Amino acid sequence: ANFVAEVMQFILPRNFDVGEILYREVRQSEGLYILTKGIAEIYYTPKHASDAAKRPHDAAQECHVVGFVSPYTRTAKDGDQGGLVNHFGQGSLGQDYTGVVKTKYGARASGPIDVLLMAQKHLETAFYMYPEVATLVQRQTSKRYASYERVKAALEADARSEEHTSE
Repeated sequence: ANFVAEVMQFILPRNFDVGEILYREVRQSEGLYILTKGIAEIYYTPKHASDAAKRPHDAAQECHVVGFVSPYTRTAKDGDQGGLVNHFGQGSLGQDYTGVVKTKYGARASGPIDVLLMAQKHLETAFYMYPEVATLVQRQTSKRYASYERVKAALEADARSEEHTSE
């Protein structure tokens, strides 16, 4: 049997409209999202933001977009095999959540999007049955979140610089 055939029975199609929140924190996502149409934004809310700003639909200006996911997003080919990385959410992190992501990243639709959603419990079973797929997905996700961390660090450095300039 192959991975795709095994997991198809557990995948649910979902649609989201412009600005709709898929999840506010990766740990709270429903599982693995595979984007098939549209673009999703990955964002974080700065610690100093107001409580209203922590709800992106209420105060999107306080949220900082650190990346985008599309059906055609590819990994960099820096000695590793490239591949599509149109997946995101807790499911793409596997069990090692704390080693990969330290920031509470959320995801929202930047336009109408379609995703295939696989619940976390089904994905864990599939990853157990196909450890090579789990390794590949986790490696790609680790690289992507590392790039989000670099963007976040640059945004925070810019904000600190602006604070010092305005004083």
